[in-house]
Amino acid sequence: NTFEGSQKPDTGEMAWISKELKRLYPGFIISAPPAPWNSVDKTFCKDMLNAGAIDYCAPQYYDGPGLADPDYVVTSVQEWVNLLGPTHVMVGFGINPSLPNYMSKAQAIDAWTRVEAANPSIRGGFDWETGTDETQGWPFANGVAPLILH
Repeated sequence: NTFEGSQKPDTGEMAWISKELKRLYPGFIISAPPAPWNSVDKTFCKDMLNAGAIDYCAPQYYDGPGLADPDYVVTSVQEWVNLLGPTHVMVGFGINPSLPNYMSKAQAIDAWTRVEAANPSIRGGFDWETGTDETQGWPFANGVAPLILH
């Protein structure tokens, strides 16, 4: 994870490291959790994909202004899909309606349903915090994950 503010990762070095890990450990998956809006992160992910050094990027839709808005998520995910292709994009959800900028279960279901309808071969999605999901009665595990796993 090299995504810290305006930090620009050394893509050549990261590609070398990623390829070495894949060479040494066949089947090793390289992923990245970029900020959905960050152009530096988009360039990094695209360059890593072009170098054959990353399997997927998973923009994180939580803990930031507008990131709980399904309309924003759908539009943003489409930008990522257009950039990388659907099989190289996952969607990071954060469900915790008691916190600002986190989704409700209904918002996550709405966003995922629309994302998948537009991109049936999208790689998948994940929940940011399993412990939080548990304390809330498993809204992601029992509400969103079954839609992703079908």
